[in-house]
Amino acid sequence: MENCIFEIRSGTGDNTYQCPGTYDENDKYILLNWTEKGEDSDKVVFEVSCDKASGRTVSRRKGDVAAVLAFEPGRETATVYKTPYGDIDMVIKTHYVNLPTLLNPALEISYEIDGQKNLFSVKRLLQNSEN
Repeated sequence: MENCIFEIRSGTGDNTYQCPGTYDENDKYILLNWTEKGEDSDKVVFEVSCDKASGRTVSRRKGDVAAVLAFEPGRETATVYKTPYGDIDMVIKTHYVNLPTLLNPALEISYEIDGQKNLFSVKRLLQNSEN
């Protein structure tokens, strides 16, 4: 496991932000973890695991708003956003998952939730020995 800086882009816009986190990889999985200051709480923890064989990627969000989102290329999956105001059921339609490679070090997921197209990407920028 190595400490690093991630450049994260999420949603329909081109806004990006940087966050310290950890990156780990073995023969079967890629694991990304980071904590960010969220609007809904003091911190939001993200854990993302990618299955190299299938492309199936699972994103876990922990905080005042919690969710487990499963992205499976070409498939629809169900999830529940747990909020302080109640649960929200959603269906995710995954268009594609591009796993990080030497030529393109970003994880990129194209998906729709309730007809709204989104692009999520996490790019490992550099090793950070201060974490």
